[in-house]
Amino acid sequence: MPRGRKKTVTSADVAKLAGVSPASVTRVFNPDWEMNIRPEIRAKVMAAANELNYTPNAFARMLAGRKTDLVAIVLGPVTGPYYSRVLLSFIYKLQMQGKQVLPFTMAGGMSYRELFERIKPFRVDAIILTSAASPAVYEPNETDIPVILFEQVINGLSIHSVCSDSFAGGRTVAEMLVENGHRRIAFISGNGICNQDFDREYGFASRMNEYGLKVWRTEVGKYAHYD
Repeated sequence: MPRGRKKTVTSADVAKLAGVSPASVTRVFNPDWEMNIRPEIRAKVMAAANELNYTPNAFARMLAGRKTDLVAIVLGPVTGPYYSRVLLSFIYKLQMQGKQVLPFTMAGGMSYRELFERIKPFRVDAIILTSAASPAVYEPNETDIPVILFEQVINGLSIHSVCSDSFAGGRTVAEMLVENGHRRIAFISGNGICNQDFDREYGFASRMNEYGLKVWRTEVGKYAHYD
């Protein structure tokens, strides 16, 4: 062992000091066994762990349990302030619940089946698919891992999704521009990959129509930087 480097304390060290089996140490630090550990055993293990400054190995605990507390979040091959904040928000909120985020991206024409095969070895508890992930067609039978859609809705699929109200957002923007005296108004739309793009544009156009105005011009925006 290199000089100056401290020896890593293991569950076997804690078990030896506490006078219990290594399995008992593992169970004390496993929430699934919380109600099945005798108080005196727990007290011995915790005292030994504190004395040795022992920290459970998170990866070993993941392998031994049914849950890993890992959540995969899939972003597209994009950079920008919005999805940077989205990723940071997910990391913060999930860590507050004792979970960790594993970020993935889809690039080079990757299919969802290929993506899920890459994610599968990590045994994540859930997958969050963002609207920026990919224009590829998603089929719900491609994985048995729970999937949650973020900022997208796929018609005909019974799947959990979390979305902003793009229709109302489009109407609000049109109203703000018209009420501030603008009349020759153009609209830069999304690329049409998800329903949010259509809802936002339809909301914008419908509010303009209520004012007796037409959208002067519509262009498609990329809203992303690709390396």
